[in-house]
Amino acid sequence: MSDLPTPEQILEELADKTLEQIARMAPVAFDDAIAEMTRYHRFLLELSSTPSTDGRPFSFAEIQGDSWMPPHREWTGQYRRLFERAAERIPEDGHFIKSLAYTPLRLMKPSSGQILSPDVVKKIVDLEPMMMHMIEAWLTKRTLIEASEGQSAEPRLALSGSDAKAYLGILPELIGSWESLLQKAASIYGWSKNSSRTDDECWSTYRESWVFLWQHLTNTAYCLAVAVWNEDEAGADHFHEALVRWPENLRIDFDDLHQFRHRRLVYPDLLKKNWHEALAQVEPLCFRYDQSPSPNQVFSGIISGAHDDVLLLVSALLLHWSIEGKQVSDIGGRNARAVLRRERGDEMGSRSRSRVFNFSSTFLDVLRLEMAGERYSEGSYARDLDQLVNSLDNMTERRVVPGRVYSPSTLHDRDGLGLSIAAIILAAHQEGGDASLSRGVETLAEEEEFLPEGDQSLRKCLQEISRLKSVLEEKPDQIFRGLRLLTSESVPDLSIESIMETLKTVETAINSVRQKRLKDRDVDATQLERIRSAVEDALLKGPSNLPFFQDIQIYRVSNLSEASPIDREFGEIKKAYLTDPPMDDRVSNFEEFFASSIQRETGIRIWRAFDQRDRTLRTIEYGIGQEEFWRSLEPLAHQTGSSPVLLVSRASEGRVIRDLRYERADKQGNIRIEHQPEKAKYGSYIATVNGIDLYGSDFENRVAWLFSGNTLSNIQYSESDDESHCVEVNYATEDGFVGQLQLRFSEHLTWSSTPIFEIKIEES
Repeated sequence: MSDLPTPEQILEELADKTLEQIARMAPVAFDDAIAEMTRYHRFLLELSSTPSTDGRPFSFAEIQGDSWMPPHREWTGQYRRLFERAAERIPEDGHFIKSLAYTPLRLMKPSSGQILSPDVVKKIVDLEPMMMHMIEAWLTKRTLIEASEGQSAEPRLALSGSDAKAYLGILPELIGSWESLLQKAASIYGWSKNSSRTDDECWSTYRESWVFLWQHLTNTAYCLAVAVWNEDEAGADHFHEALVRWPENLRIDFDDLHQFRHRRLVYPDLLKKNWHEALAQVEPLCFRYDQSPSPNQVFSGIISGAHDDVLLLVSALLLHWSIEGKQVSDIGGRNARAVLRRERGDEMGSRSRSRVFNFSSTFLDVLRLEMAGERYSEGSYARDLDQLVNSLDNMTERRVVPGRVYSPSTLHDRDGLGLSIAAIILAAHQEGGDASLSRGVETLAEEEEFLPEGDQSLRKCLQEISRLKSVLEEKPDQIFRGLRLLTSESVPDLSIESIMETLKTVETAINSVRQKRLKDRDVDATQLERIRSAVEDALLKGPSNLPFFQDIQIYRVSNLSEASPIDREFGEIKKAYLTDPPMDDRVSNFEEFFASSIQRETGIRIWRAFDQRDRTLRTIEYGIGQEEFWRSLEPLAHQTGSSPVLLVSRASEGRVIRDLRYERADKQGNIRIEHQPEKAKYGSYIATVNGIDLYGSDFENRVAWLFSGNTLSNIQYSESDDESHCVEVNYATEDGFVGQLQLRFSEHLTWSSTPIFEIKIEES
């Protein structure tokens, strides 16, 4: 008895049946075949779907094993062959590709009405870029070099007459099917029933839909980038317009757009919160006397902001391709300009400008990107924006030879778009609209509590302004190239000075607000306590730079009269480091810096005290590599007591022992050299010779000290308060910006009475 076929095998067989109808040029039979295939695929998705323990959509088909990929990825992979074969048939019959364009729409609504899991939704929505890659592959194989009358051939790609007509015939249907999928969001996620739901329930439907909407929006941008990269003028025109008008396919189900006082601070990360948490975060962004926004209005603000972000990043990336000369034509720059200005076709088929392009709005949009949150946090919106740039630019990666190592030629995140962002900012500045910018930025800076990351958001804005100034100063020629592509009429004079003054004014406005806030803000006691605690822990661990002192006992003692007070001051410490939250970027081991400094200084202080102790002078007339030296040293080592230590010149006697250690046993004679790994972690440890631990130091040649490793018996620190703290910390500043960190503690050293010998080595 043969095994039953797997779902993958059945779906592959249905795909083969559909391919056969394309080969036969049988559109009616094809429609039946693709309908049967998508019905079975939809059945598999429905069968695999189930709510997770927290009620979120989940699919067993997204489970991945060591030897298999998630089943739903194999299922969607079957459509690649269909798209490729249907694209090849565009000149003969565009029906096949137009019908396949509705595949995501057929799959997104299972018959039971169950919401699909986010990972499954992403793969379904990714069918559109998959199809566009197949279409663009067909298009690039059928392009010609176009030559204008009376001119030589130009590097501009164009389809032949019949192919161009066929391609233009299918584009509206492709765009229409893609936009129809977006329009179905209301029914897929049940928005139409929100009028009878509570605010919590309405918000939940919007939260569930975000993965689908973000994937659809970014895939629309991706399809535009695919068309631009392949020099597809017609495809770029259609997808650029689809991207510009993208929100209009959702507006029918939303209230009027709420007028937020700071609309650019409404980010998609709100969707990670429940409605009450989201409302508490968004209410301060509204005007004082307005009613609280509804879930519809907040979600509408999120959609509007995300759309603005994608348009700006896509424009910057397309312009980046043109500035860097990645394409033979200026199609990237032209489409960047069209997207920035929200240009769209009118009823007569010509383009009309639908939005004023000005500096103030554009510059604030750039700052919004910088304030989007933590870019390296998995699942954050800021990371999503970086991944968008990465995925769009990844298609431009140069071809490589297998087996060779290459550095990537594409962008990993938004940082690589600095040149094109600067060109966009300059183009907007040429058209004016910056009168209210400084006041708007100053108002934003004054309300730190509303920013996603507080003062860190402002620091990111200042860093972006600094980058823009650097690019404008260092690369004016490349910026001029981008400006020429973005300017509608004759290219204006490249006036860097004017925009630099504007940027400096904005920078000054932000800094003045931050400096006033910093001056008025108190040093945070918690920050000081962290430093105090780190320093105290370091003291109680003992010095790290005196490994030859062993088994030191360290105590806290109350009212220790013998202790000597020690004051240590660290100057030029910014107050901004010590506020809560910090108002300046500091190193991750900030507290560790003070702790390690005090620990190192403790070792130096102990060494100086040890150096002042009496030493008994002895002379040994043999070299340290001779047996007689160690026989002469033995009685002295017995006098020092337990754990004898010999401190020698690292460069002279230390080298002799190291060399002798690698000699044969007969060369070493009765000198017994051991290597103890637990002591080897200290760089100054050399070896253990005849039971004596040898350490290297910066002694002069032919001088060594012999003493017990237990010479320092204990260190005592006096408790300074009722909480048994032995370290006090204080911060003092005169100007309110920079000051001194002051540490105080009392220390007492107890030494044993064992002798210390200073050995003079006089080798005959």
